Amino acid sequence: MASVGHGFEPNEVVDSVKQAWRALADQVWNNDLKPRELAGTETETVWKRQIDGFWEIA
Repeated sequence: MASVGHGFEPNEVVDSVKQAWRALADQVWNNDLKPRELAGTETETVWKRQIDGFWEIA
């Protein structure tokens, strides 16, 4: 829990967390998973769905 001052914009924190998470996930995908993906599989589709739905920020 954190105490914040007047004018705090929580959506800016949410956006920053999501941007950092996406950057990390993209690095993992591009450097580890993409080179191993087999043709005809839905690995990338599943990966994106899982990454996009990972964080619940309240």
